[in-house]
Amino acid sequence: MLGLVLLGAAIILERSVVRRLARLDQAARTLTEGKPRPALVDNSPDEIGHLTRTFNSMAERIASHTEELERQVAERTVALEEMAHSDFLTGLLNRRGVMVRMETERKRLVRSGGKMGVLIVDLDLFKRINDNWGHAVGDLALVEIARVLKDSVRTYDGVARWGGEEFLVGMFDLSCFAELEAVANNLLNAVRQVRLDCHGVDVSLTYSIGGILADATVSLDEIIKQADDALYRAKNEGRDRAVLANFLPA
Repeated sequence: MLGLVLLGAAIILERSVVRRLARLDQAARTLTEGKPRPALVDNSPDEIGHLTRTFNSMAERIASHTEELERQVAERTVALEEMAHSDFLTGLLNRRGVMVRMETERKRLVRSGGKMGVLIVDLDLFKRINDNWGHAVGDLALVEIARVLKDSVRTYDGVARWGGEEFLVGMFDLSCFAELEAVANNLLNAVRQVRLDCHGVDVSLTYSIGGILADATVSLDEIIKQADDALYRAKNEGRDRAVLANFLPA
């Protein structure tokens, strides 16, 4: 009789050990596959209980380390995305960045029925600045133009270095042509106040502006093409001025 009792106890103990080891094995497999792992509870003082608690501690450290790595990857992804959309010299959006921003705003304005304005701004006689004062002063001039543009428009407008000495200002939710004119005139007056100190000599800056006001249903490429044409006319008419127009369908 005692033998049967001992045998039964041994069988029960074996099954308990097997179940506990099976739970531990399944948890390890789940952890290996990167899936969420339910916490194992085993407060037994034996080796399996100790192993389970050690496993839980290890799993928590792995989860914490994984979360930290994911946070770092997310931060670096955001930083790389910002770098991909930013101009290194001026800190403004670059061509790619402002196109993404303007296309997002254009689609929003299509739904609300608003208008958008595009100004292309070209620093006058930039080659002469580089030739006379050096590329360091040329870079300083570009940075100063970026500051003037950024400070002279609304915070939610898009300002970008379009390329070389050209900049682009995208304005959203404009109601009329007079608003476009007011912004362009403000930009012209603002840059005329700028003086760069070059070895004790004050160097003044001006730029030319071509601008278009258009319904948001017009493609960005079409708007920018006509703004660029307007800039060309401003240059030919003597620089330091703005040539603006409403969009003309082809």
